[in-house]
Amino acid sequence: MSDIRSDLLGRVDDWRSGELARGRGTDLDAVLVSSRGLPHPFGQSTIRDFKRVAFSALDCALAHWYMVPGLQFHRLRVRLEINSLQRRLRWPVSARSLVLDRTIEPASYLGFHFAAKFLARDKLGNYLDVSSPWLFPFTMLSNYPATSATLLTVRAPGLRSLLGTERVGIKGKTRCFDNDVSLDDNSYDTITSLWDPNEELGQFAREVRSLWRVLKPGGTLLLSVPCIKKGGEQPSANCPSPYDADALESHIFEVLGQPKRYAIYGAQTLTRGDKKVPPEGRNAAGGSVGSSVIGRDWRCYSRFQELPGPGVIVMKFSRPEHKSKATSIALTPRLN
Repeated sequence: MSDIRSDLLGRVDDWRSGELARGRGTDLDAVLVSSRGLPHPFGQSTIRDFKRVAFSALDCALAHWYMVPGLQFHRLRVRLEINSLQRRLRWPVSARSLVLDRTIEPASYLGFHFAAKFLARDKLGNYLDVSSPWLFPFTMLSNYPATSATLLTVRAPGLRSLLGTERVGIKGKTRCFDNDVSLDDNSYDTITSLWDPNEELGQFAREVRSLWRVLKPGGTLLLSVPCIKKGGEQPSANCPSPYDADALESHIFEVLGQPKRYAIYGAQTLTRGDKKVPPEGRNAAGGSVGSSVIGRDWRCYSRFQELPGPGVIVMKFSRPEHKSKATSIALTPRLN
């Protein structure tokens, strides 16, 4: 019976992915205009939005069925989409477009879960997010008190509108930038930067030396990057090439020290059903992989050698107030 259920859920997820792919190929400008050349206030665009909310609700149900980590983020995404439909005339267009059109890849929720679990703060303090998928900084600011917030993302206009629409409470000011900006040294208590394959903020936005420079002593940095058991090309600051253990040591750990905690997520196999999926098609947060595939095929690994293909490593770093070699050595994780 479990095999029948898994097969049924797999077919449902394949259908959902196919419908979403078909929707992405639609000329939306043509859909939004009626035969008389006037916008459709309650026409096909509304039907399209309802379909997308239905797909998100279905994906959320599949995530709950498989108990995929990050369920709170799935639920929040559906709630935001429903709110955008109920209050469509009061929501700015940029906020509605962000919520309804900027799909979050299901694999990204794994990193969301780790980052939210190990933030370990009653408050964010001065908060900086650099190019994470938009749902993550929005959720952090909705659930944790922050003194101020600086968000660097190409989705800045939509995220700024959404934060204002949902009235997220921040004591200080919130700044959203859609390009890389100069930030002061030792100015942020909490920094998050979770890898988004669709982000195009700039070549040096996620450069770890810059992130470490602006983090206050005693502050927390949550960082994720694509990873692989053994890589070929050397990764750069904003390059999709995955990091292997050697690249992590030379590009990240030599700058930040060893992470306090980490998790490695990846697929258990390189096949989906009877179809062989090439390694380049199994990026940890890429493609149109649904929650049922994540639930069936993805898991958390303790070592790089266990990864059968590409994955994502999520890490928590704490900048010490006073340098201590003994503490750094004691907390060294065994990645190899």
